[in-house]
Amino acid sequence: MRKKKRRRKIDTSISGYSHIGVEVSQEQLSDLACINTMMRSGALDDTPVHAIILVLKTLGLIPAKMINDESSSDSDDNADDNFKDCFQRKFGRFKE
Repeated sequence: MRKKKRRRKIDTSISGYSHIGVEVSQEQLSDLACINTMMRSGALDDTPVHAIILVLKTLGLIPAKMINDESSSDSDDNADDNFKDCFQRKFGRFKE
């Protein structure tokens, strides 16, 4: 019988990145995970440069306009809209 090879994975934790000399915060790690998920889903297949720009921006390697993460409304009634707006400001929006 053939032995099933265990697939080895790269350590993409904060300590894994630190091991290769890249210091990332928990927020940066979370944003990089989002970018990775979008790339794996195929959402960025047609725009690989956009993915690269997102990674550079996330790591602070290119200047970025500060994004206001605060909600403009004191109500939680539009929590889904706030999340969507924040997500689109961080990672881009789709053309309609």
